[in-house]
Amino acid sequence: TELLKMVDIAAPHIAGYSIEGKARATQMVVEAVSRKFKLGIHWQPPELGKEERVIDINCTEKSDQRILFEAVSKVYNIMEDDALLRNAPDNFENLRRNYIFRREFEKYTLRLVNCDEIIKRKLNSLKINL
Repeated sequence: TELLKMVDIAAPHIAGYSIEGKARATQMVVEAVSRKFKLGIHWQPPELGKEERVIDINCTEKSDQRILFEAVSKVYNIMEDDALLRNAPDNFENLRRNYIFRREFEKYTLRLVNCDEIIKRKLNSLKINL
């Protein structure tokens, strides 16, 4: 709880908690065990669904920082995790254990209005489809 007072954003765990990240990690473990024990297993994760989400952003009179924040927040709103943890810091382990999987940026498509090429390149670097 002392650490929570010192940070701007806190979350019980966010790294590797996308469905795609879990699938890649599982694939890496299976292949490492297969190599170690010479099992010849080449496992591919199942199709994770093609559900693509569309995010609409109007860039009119918004800074690049605001546009990036808006795009990222619509994919993963870390402030919701922050609020859950701050409202119940003693619930940390339960929050970690029951963390909700999310999708990665490439499962989203941005429809941009009045955005310049510079911000489009920045957003594209996050692997969000334009």
